[in-house]
Amino acid sequence: MDPHGEHSDGGARLTDASRAGLYACDAATAEAVAREAVAAGLRVVGIDLEHATGRAALLDAFADALELPEYFGGNWDALDECLRERSLLADGEATAGGLLLRLHGSDRAALAAPDAFQTLLEILDAAVEDWRDRDVPCWVLAVTESPGDIGVEPLPGGATRTAS
Repeated sequence: MDPHGEHSDGGARLTDASRAGLYACDAATAEAVAREAVAAGLRVVGIDLEHATGRAALLDAFADALELPEYFGGNWDALDECLRERSLLADGEATAGGLLLRLHGSDRAALAAPDAFQTLLEILDAAVEDWRDRDVPCWVLAVTESPGDIGVEPLPGGATRTAS
C-alpha cells in the first residue's frame, strides 16, 4: 500500500512530486513505503528522534542521519537550507530521484519538545514544498502510533498528511 492507501505499484507513485508530502504513519506502513521508495529510486534516510528532548537534539539527529556538512550551523535556519540542497539526493555515487525521510520516535519527540517539534514540522513541510516546486518527490514519514498527537490528520491507508 502506498501513502495514499492505494495498492502498491512498485513505488512508481512515490516518484510523483505532486503527491509527496509530510505524513504520519505507523512503523509497519513506514517500512512498506520505504521498501517501495528504494524500488522507485529514492534515497531513504532514517532519522532517530527517539531520544530527542529539545531543539539541539533534534538538529543533531538530522545532522547525523543526513551527514550534513561541517559548516552546518546547528540552528533552524541552517537545517532549512540544508534540507533544500540538491546534495541530499546523493546516494553513494548515484543521484536518487527523490528523498524519503523516516522520522523514528516522532511521538516521543513531540511529547518531549512540543514547540521544537512543531518548528521542525514547519521546516520539513516547507522543504517538501520547495522540492515539489522543482518536481522532485520529497516524502517525510513521522513514525508514530498516534498521528493526532503530533499535529497531522489521518488519511486512508494508515498515513496522515499535514495541511499544506
